Amino acid sequence: MTAKIIIARRSTTQVAPDGIFFELDITQAGFQTKGPRSGEIYDPRFHDLYYFWDFGDSYQFKAPENLPDAHRDSGKSYGPMVSHTYRKPGRFKVTCLIVEPSTGITALAETTIAVGDPDRMFAATNTVFVDPSGRGVGAPDRARVVTSIAQAIQTVSGQESTPKRIMLRRGQTYAFGGTSLGSGAHVPSLHIVAGPGNDTNPVLRCSGQWTWNDVRTVTNGRSKDWVFQNIDFYGPWDSTTERGALVIGIGPQENSPNLTLIDGCHFDGFTGAFVPTSGNNVLHRMTVINDTTITNWQGFGVIDGDNSGIALTGSCIRQHVDALAGKTDLKGNNNGPFRNGARLNRTIITNCDMFSRNGWSPFGGVFQASQACIRFNTDGMEGPRANIQANALEGGYWVLIFTPEAGLEGKAVNAVIEKNYILGCHLTSSTVVIAYGGTTIRNNILVQPNEASLKVSGELYTFIQLENVQGNARNARTPINIYNNTYIHLTPQSSYQFPDAPPASLIGKQYFSNVTEGNNLQHMPNVKPATVVDGPLETSKILWTPRERGYRSSVLGLQKHTATPRNVVATYAPLSGSAALGDALSGPAAFDDFYGKPRPHYPSRGAFEMP
Repeated sequence: MTAKIIIARRSTTQVAPDGIFFELDITQAGFQTKGPRSGEIYDPRFHDLYYFWDFGDSYQFKAPENLPDAHRDSGKSYGPMVSHTYRKPGRFKVTCLIVEPSTGITALAETTIAVGDPDRMFAATNTVFVDPSGRGVGAPDRARVVTSIAQAIQTVSGQESTPKRIMLRRGQTYAFGGTSLGSGAHVPSLHIVAGPGNDTNPVLRCSGQWTWNDVRTVTNGRSKDWVFQNIDFYGPWDSTTERGALVIGIGPQENSPNLTLIDGCHFDGFTGAFVPTSGNNVLHRMTVINDTTITNWQGFGVIDGDNSGIALTGSCIRQHVDALAGKTDLKGNNNGPFRNGARLNRTIITNCDMFSRNGWSPFGGVFQASQACIRFNTDGMEGPRANIQANALEGGYWVLIFTPEAGLEGKAVNAVIEKNYILGCHLTSSTVVIAYGGTTIRNNILVQPNEASLKVSGELYTFIQLENVQGNARNARTPINIYNNTYIHLTPQSSYQFPDAPPASLIGKQYFSNVTEGNNLQHMPNVKPATVVDGPLETSKILWTPRERGYRSSVLGLQKHTATPRNVVATYAPLSGSAALGDALSGPAAFDDFYGKPRPHYPSRGAFEMP
């Protein structure tokens, strides 16, 4: 009896860099945990088994700034579906250990990945080298040399039978006015990468967007890739003044590549760094954004509802720390780091660093609510899967929300939210909001800091909110599991608009008939009466420094008193004397902890064991 690793998608060229989606076939692995019952969406194997991946290839993610060191290793991951980007050629052994805690049964799945050498795939004239000087400084042997990106695109157009590489000379700045690849001239699989050497990444000053709209991508068996690597993109928007033209960075259209990979890039000053366009033929395409920084946006960092799947791995999607709060007419900064919906049936967000501080929705007169870091399945489709692991999320009226647009039903999904550090701010009302049955929330640290509230309904009233949004019967009966989380509330009760109502750990349980909750740790030292039985907790080691400097808008200047204190991001692991130590003896208990370490025979409540 064996488990098998499945490659759900990888590039057609199969050369570095290669972003790969991995899944598993465990039907013959001998586990007692079975798949969905007839007529149900919920797959217990997605939630009750534990998956420990080793990709046989490891590098430290550079893009995330605020992420615990243990979550920076690209070579390891968790969960039933994952993604890894291989940057170098070679053969790599991929393994996944699957554990069924209820029985002790384990299985090991293995496969070997061969990643080709791009210098062989793109030898000689298959590489077009762009050097504004025309000298071809640093160009590979026998590469074609041109002086502009427009010339390079013209050179590769109409040659779809052979993959091509456009290589930009490092240390150079290029003006880019936009292009629509494939419009009138079919294009090949295309890598757009920085040239060799140690100089700075090439810089693109963009007044137009990158678009792919080649009808032959999805007809005649023409599977194609689109790769960007080690390029810095700059648009005209300035989020600190809410001025500038609105330009999308990369915006594939309906007839877009089967795989888009963005690796090691930087985006600054766009209405959205990656915004694919709706269409009827988009279920073929998937996207990986790896070790990439996105900041200073107007609309979204990334918005995607038109792929079969998306993976955000080791990336930093953070709004500018001095961005204005936004405007109700949507002409200013208006949304958060990531949002998806529509046809997206695979969402993988792992090892990412996200920060939100602006929005479009008003409350309390002059104030704008801050939009969520992650908003999942806004179209409310039934059955999409999500693996949200090992991320650091800061800011938002709701920091992480799984809810549909207003007026749509809540429908069952399969989603795991695990090992995330979720930090609220002076505007946070609920740290996590869930409207979908089929969601498991475990091993997360949820912290509401001790900042001053604006006292305009922007105050925490619950850590996790289950929301009734016209949920159908199947959604209402689909399990929701909430266990081994750490809830830390530090805001003084005197800062509340309604000081007699300290926050709850969970509300809305009545909307679902199958909610399991247990072995969570809760610490609220500054409310009356204080909840401190789970202390003392580890607070001496600060994992990272919050970015929130306080509310600031075009109407109201910086409110420094609402800044998040710098010393609140700790593990809050139980120390000797804590009632949480070794206390997870009944009810649901996680097999491992926040850092993926197996728990001892007598596990503790909360996301961490004793340090």
